[in-house]
Amino acid sequence: MKGDNTDVGWQASLLLPRLSSPASGQGPPIMHHADSPERRRSSRYQAPGGTSVHVRTPVSAFAGFLVDLSLDGAAFEYVFLGETLQDGDCIDICSDKDQLRIENLPFKRVSDVEVSDPGPEPVVWRRAGIVFTSLSEEQRRQLTELIRQWGHRVPTAALAPVTEPAAGGEIGDQIFLSRLKLLNIAAKAYLGGYPYGFYRESAVARNAKEILRLLTRQNVFRFGDAHGALLEKHIIRLSTAFSDFPVKADGPTPLEESIDCISDYLRVDKGLKQMAFLKVA
Repeated sequence: MKGDNTDVGWQASLLLPRLSSPASGQGPPIMHHADSPERRRSSRYQAPGGTSVHVRTPVSAFAGFLVDLSLDGAAFEYVFLGETLQDGDCIDICSDKDQLRIENLPFKRVSDVEVSDPGPEPVVWRRAGIVFTSLSEEQRRQLTELIRQWGHRVPTAALAPVTEPAAGGEIGDQIFLSRLKLLNIAAKAYLGGYPYGFYRESAVARNAKEILRLLTRQNVFRFGDAHGALLEKHIIRLSTAFSDFPVKADGPTPLEESIDCISDYLRVDKGLKQMAFLKVA
């Protein structure tokens, strides 16, 4: 697919389905954004479904799904947990199977709108359009390489291969926890009877598969005690269930039990109380 120069979020409006709620049966209005002098100048390229972004603010971190990417900006969706994006926040972009991870991309917010129904859904989805600021040459090189990995022709000079970042470490653990948090939120909404469309289903499934793949590479849950073993069991069970749609639970135990166990861990053990599940508690 060729990139285009439409306004921030327009391509996302085409890609992302309208959400529906049991109450109304109707999806929310897709919000288009007016022309802006800050619109991205370079072509934008559709991201493979489920490519994740890790958003870091001065006080918290959370995950989202990348919709499109250009050399000077991006559009992505995230679950609103009481804190909107601010200029000066940073994102990390994680490609499929961590083939490439681009860290610490500072951005300026161009748009940030709610795209879920205004009704009683347990989660609020938002779609953001951003432009990058103060990128290094290495970061620009990585962005070009990532877009080329997706099969697009990028009109720039040939660049040297980008080195894959080492797995694990503080950033790796933060990204893993953000993935886990997002899975937990999406799972609770889905089991509560609130479908969120094919695009988000594919994104949630890919995220769950990545959690399973990365779990053995993380030190986050290696407690060596009964609690750690139980937590890991619930993570594997929930991730396995949401690796494909429609979701099927293995065994008689409700998946809600796994969600509760993971929620308790994320809220208490990791000190993420400020990012507790405000919309799904």
